[in-house]
Amino acid sequence: MSSFSIQLVATAKSTPLTLESLVAAANRFHASLPPRVAFPTSANTLANLYARLGSSTASGQHHELVDQAKGTRILVPATLVPVLNAFLERKRTSGSSVEQSLYTGMDWHALVQRLIACRPFAFLCPRDTTLTRCGQYYGTATRNWKLVGTEQESEPLTLANYLSYEEMALASLLAVSSPTTFINDGERANCGRPGQAGSFVPFGIFIGAVGTRFEVADEMEARFMASMGSDAAANPPPRWPIRDEWRAFYDPVLRLEGNKNRDIVSRSRCLLDLDMWRFRIRTTIALIVAEAEARAKEYGRAAYVRLVGLGLGVWSIIPDVQAQAYVEETINAIEQSHASHVAVLDLCWIPLGEGDGLRFPTFVKTKAGRSVEVRLTRNAPATPLMGLDKDFLLVATYAWDGNAYPGNEFWLGSAHLAASGDPAAAACCTIAEIQNPLVNGWLLENVVVHE
Repeated sequence: MSSFSIQLVATAKSTPLTLESLVAAANRFHASLPPRVAFPTSANTLANLYARLGSSTASGQHHELVDQAKGTRILVPATLVPVLNAFLERKRTSGSSVEQSLYTGMDWHALVQRLIACRPFAFLCPRDTTLTRCGQYYGTATRNWKLVGTEQESEPLTLANYLSYEEMALASLLAVSSPTTFINDGERANCGRPGQAGSFVPFGIFIGAVGTRFEVADEMEARFMASMGSDAAANPPPRWPIRDEWRAFYDPVLRLEGNKNRDIVSRSRCLLDLDMWRFRIRTTIALIVAEAEARAKEYGRAAYVRLVGLGLGVWSIIPDVQAQAYVEETINAIEQSHASHVAVLDLCWIPLGEGDGLRFPTFVKTKAGRSVEVRLTRNAPATPLMGLDKDFLLVATYAWDGNAYPGNEFWLGSAHLAASGDPAAAACCTIAEIQNPLVNGWLLENVVVHE
């Protein structure tokens, strides 16, 4: 498993998918895991759910599990597609020999597949602690990742098998959406323990989305919008030239360059271009709202969206400012959307301070005229929907990483299940398998672009 062929997995739609074949794929995946890699839960596995349902293929729940796998999809903001094309063209013409060899003949769709599939199991912390798919563990791997795509790269962290840092910035704008079976409410310390009936929503849509990662000062979004360290004040963002494809993406903000109203926030050896940050996070929130609208139409029920903070935890550099801006951009994203089937947007565990001037619940009208109730709560992903909410379709989110498989720390073992919302999400439902391209090949074929 030191390498991974997107082409092999992407042929999944050429054969019918049954629950038996899906469980068999999951079992093959589990059997192939190297000794260092653990799948630390059992109640939420497809094999366990299959065993509990019995062997009758006529079971409606059997069909539901198959439909969940088939319905898992990659979400792409429409504004990212030209960035992907421009990135490929630049790498084909002026990239390293390693990059030119890989990207020749690749289109943006294949690049999206690669951005999801060619990741390590776990990738975390400022030292880029990594667990590869072949089971190699790096306590510190920043230098290794910086060499990916160059002539100095070395196995197993090579461009053939893993993402470069430039690709991680692209991957962070993608999301993955699944219909899923929940086994508990998904609170941080759920650790994969089955919950009592009625204590959680048993079915919903679960979306993994990514915030801005500033843990490595000169990579990913930090290149565009942040300066950190003792020389931050003397080197406001961007500290590095912005590539043409990203300049086009951020053009609505960059047009403000030189404008005295450009919002550069300073705090304790950190500078953040808040206008750039707002644009980036609004793009992801708008993607989530668009997907909630699409799923609500698909299931014929109004959507109840639970939106967690993306990049507001250990990745944030000016936490209070980013938290308030996050809420404001959520409201902006709703106002700019054409959603007509989103009823509630529940902001979960957003660390707002006192005196922020925001009051909840509040109602925000979309361009389609739908009034969306925005709440601020401490709900878990699958906390029961009560009263007037009980018939809504739950659309929950979890904070993912642009360079890890669903769950991230989940793959480091049971001691890490409560480390963050990412492993907690993987422990409470089926996403560790159905959002996993090594199990569910349909995922790589289901690429949806949202305007």
